[in-house]
Amino acid sequence: MANILVYLPLSAKINERSSRPSKIACGNESKVGKRSTSLKRGAKFLSNRGLGFRHLRAFNLALLAKQAWRLLCQPHSLIARLLRAKYFPGGTFFNAQLGNRPFWSWRSLIESRSLISMGARRLICLGSTTRIWLDPWLPRSKYFFVHSMPGTQDILATVNSLFNASNSGWNEALVRSTFSLEEASIILSIPIGDTGGDLWCWHHTRNGKFTVKSAYHILVQA
Repeated sequence: MANILVYLPLSAKINERSSRPSKIACGNESKVGKRSTSLKRGAKFLSNRGLGFRHLRAFNLALLAKQAWRLLCQPHSLIARLLRAKYFPGGTFFNAQLGNRPFWSWRSLIESRSLISMGARRLICLGSTTRIWLDPWLPRSKYFFVHSMPGTQDILATVNSLFNASNSGWNEALVRSTFSLEEASIILSIPIGDTGGDLWCWHHTRNGKFTVKSAYHILVQA
């Protein structure tokens, strides 16, 4: 279930079965003790909670999103290079097409893409590996891609082209003339690092690392 998408009617049937009250014999009512008490508590818990998670589809997508997250964070791995060569040469995972007769594993990853886009963004340091118009990098609550139109700028331009001449900060005049007022304010508030490359971070955890739990809660609470 971590690598493939569960067929939707099947996941719905499993959800229905798991949500039914479980029949657990609680023993002879005349016997009072720790064992009968624990069995009653177990029966009550399963009656209310089913198997422990009520949204199999969401859980399945969260597990798939973990695989998609690895594609982003490990672009030089063998599987990432194979998928990039076949499905999105010159592009990104976010704008990749499903393709003709795709493998079910690729179809599954594409299905999890909308979930990944709800939390994955670039953490800017040197800005040389993050593209302004193609990558998610604005630290705001929901949508991390730039809304402003590129105009005459190169669509492949990287974030460091917005830095000042000494690369010590943002070129404020350029930023304000290129982006909307809201986005310019967000960009100018982003601190710039002086060492290391740009990294992927998960917006919904404190340490910026992806977790299946956080992804699952995004879908359940949506």
